[in-house]
Amino acid sequence: MIEAPKNPAGIVVRWLARALSVLIILIFAMFALGEGFGVGPVETNEIILFIILLLSLAGIVYSFFNEKLGGLGTLAFGIIFLIVDRHFNFYYLFIPFTGILFLVSWLLSKEKKN
Repeated sequence: MIEAPKNPAGIVVRWLARALSVLIILIFAMFALGEGFGVGPVETNEIILFIILLLSLAGIVYSFFNEKLGGLGTLAFGIIFLIVDRHFNFYYLFIPFTGILFLVSWLLSKEKKN
């Protein structure tokens, strides 16, 4: 288990990252349940984007247990998602931003241990 940093900024950043990640997961679940998985034709690009999105969401979940590796995975797959997707949307930036917040939280907690 990750011990809480003594730095108040680290606590705020950690809980901001966690709250944002829960919000992202809930919104993804809402869209997945609302849209459903139809039988219609699916393009290869959509399958690739879906897999990348699932990997970034897995990174978000893993960030609750390991902020460094989970944050790196979330950031990497979030950036890959932005590069691969043809239609840029401002809201897609929240996934890599969450990874950055987890990495900042990890750095702040690391600094207090030394």
